[in-house]
Amino acid sequence: MGLIFRESVTPTPREQELITLIERGLQNKIIAYRLNISENTVRAHISNIMRKYNLHNRTQIAVMFTAKHAALDEKQIA
Repeated sequence: MGLIFRESVTPTPREQELITLIERGLQNKIIAYRLNISENTVRAHISNIMRKYNLHNRTQIAVMFTAKHAALDEKQIA
């Protein structure tokens, strides 16, 4: 089953920050430190992102948004 990006749903600015750090493979502890928030808050944001996009784990978050960014880059080149 492929991942489907729901265009009508957009991440909040804070969620976008988390998504970028998840794409880079950072652990929750490091994300919390970089964003000056608790690990519990990081987990809450990740849960919100997964619920919003019907995902089941952080790997799917990374794959989905990396693919979305690649598609946007491809459109800019064309």
